[in-house]
Amino acid sequence: MFRSRKRSLITPQREHARLAGMFAEMWGNENFELPQIPFHSLLSGIALHDCGYEPFDTAPIPDVDEERWLNAQRKGAALDLEDATADLLIKLHVKRLVSFKNTPARIACAKEIEEKILARLSDTSYSREQLEWCDRITHFCDNLAFDFCFEEEKTGCVEVPRVWGSSEETKVNYQILANGCVKVSPWPFKSRDFQRFIVGYDAEQYPAEKRPILLTISLSIGTVEKQSRTT
Repeated sequence: MFRSRKRSLITPQREHARLAGMFAEMWGNENFELPQIPFHSLLSGIALHDCGYEPFDTAPIPDVDEERWLNAQRKGAALDLEDATADLLIKLHVKRLVSFKNTPARIACAKEIEEKILARLSDTSYSREQLEWCDRITHFCDNLAFDFCFEEEKTGCVEVPRVWGSSEETKVNYQILANGCVKVSPWPFKSRDFQRFIVGYDAEQYPAEKRPILLTISLSIGTVEKQSRTT
């Protein structure tokens, strides 16, 4: 779960992942090609990337203890969706997350997930390189949704490929401003601007009582003034 840094509000992981899926739904234009995999597979792989968490989880991000966090990642990687391409996108995403740090527990978890990836590759017609190309889009959508759920002004940057099959990547910058406004440059989406929403909950009552609060996000093309990190 994500705790807002400006008010008494919690956003569950499932809503964060749904927001990432909304970004994926809008992906692609004349400058950023869509991957040549079924669009539904791409959308499913990104929107379900945190499916190892309960619908109303109570694991505080980023302060959850490692054992609990790794357990959620293992659950997500173990689902084995019928859509093998979407399933592999989830597994690749989880392995990438787990591999950010080289603790013994993470190394062991990454090895387990790698075995699952290798076991499923024959179930799809796409190569691992092609799926890892798609994972860069997952990375961007996940990062932007992740930072947005804290409701604080922030900038970020993720390297994303523009051309299907090419290893060349472009830094896509984003800046989260007040009132849910986000500027992105260069622009990787279909529409020149768009608005979406997710549902958070009153932190004082959560999870015993679920009092919903709507979070709106408005994305538009704009110059990102300052970068705080590159991921």
